[in-house]
Amino acid sequence: MFNGLNIKVKKLRESNNLSKFGMSEILGVETRTYDKIENGQRQLSLSEIELICNKFSLNPEEFLFGEPKLVFTNSINNGVVHGGNNNVFNLTDFDKVKSIFESYIKSKDDTIRLLEDLITVLKK
Repeated sequence: MFNGLNIKVKKLRESNNLSKFGMSEILGVETRTYDKIENGQRQLSLSEIELICNKFSLNPEEFLFGEPKLVFTNSINNGVVHGGNNNVFNLTDFDKVKSIFESYIKSKDDTIRLLEDLITVLKK
C-alpha cells in the first residue's frame, strides 16, 4: 500500500523509547503481528495508521508520504527533542531544528514546482 511505513513505524517506536510490545498495545495487535509490520511482512491497516497518527500527533499525509528519515515526533524527554532522523536536539537548538525544517520545505517546494512544470508540458 505505502512503501516505507515499516521503517517509519520502527523509527517512531524507537524515538519514543517504546518496546515492540508497547507499540503492539497501541495498535491493538499481538506482538508477533507487530513484528511482521515492522519487518515489512504485513501492511498497516488504515485504522492502524489512524491510531498511530492520533497517538503521536502526526500529520497523516506526512506519515504516509514523507521520507522515512524525516518523520519527527513530539517526543520530548528532559528538555530534549528526539527526531525521527536519529538527530537529538536540545530545546535550545531551535535554530538548528528550524533550519532543517526550512530546508525540507524548500525541497518540497522545489518538487512541487518541477511537477507543475511537468504537468504544463504534458498538457501541451
